[in-house]
Amino acid sequence: MGLFTAISSLFLVIYLANKKVNIGFALMLGALLIGVFNGLNFIEIINVFIKTITNSTTLELAVAIIMICILSHLMDEFNILDRMVYFLEEVLRSIKATILLIPAIMGTMLVTGGALISAPIVDNLGDRLGLSGDKKASINLIFRHALYFIYPFSPTIILASKVGN
Repeated sequence: MGLFTAISSLFLVIYLANKKVNIGFALMLGALLIGVFNGLNFIEIINVFIKTITNSTTLELAVAIIMICILSHLMDEFNILDRMVYFLEEVLRSIKATILLIPAIMGTMLVTGGALISAPIVDNLGDRLGLSGDKKASINLIFRHALYFIYPFSPTIILASKVGN
């Protein structure tokens, strides 16, 4: 039953995401489906939701992501990212090498939400190269995670170990 529940929830989230439903809402519906399939009543589901949003780990991750968004905005506001990209492009002498190296550099910063920093850079460079949105997203995803096998200490692993005790 557990495997069926997990697969059903996953398919619901994927289906809703394909229908352009907000991903946060889709994930909440998927979690709700898991609760219903596991016999939780409405009150128990509300209690789980309240425990989740008041959990210290949840709050720590939310604050970290908010701080990353602020950092990204400030770096954009003061053109720090543009200058970094400009000088890296000067050193590498190739926009193609730059678009691959930027996400890899950002991926080494062990920070949850690092894509919020590298995505605008890849987007800008990708526009200059005439790349589609899918290709830009793929480049950002693949090269941000390429170094995980070399340097595997990431917030995801830390979170998994914390959740699993």
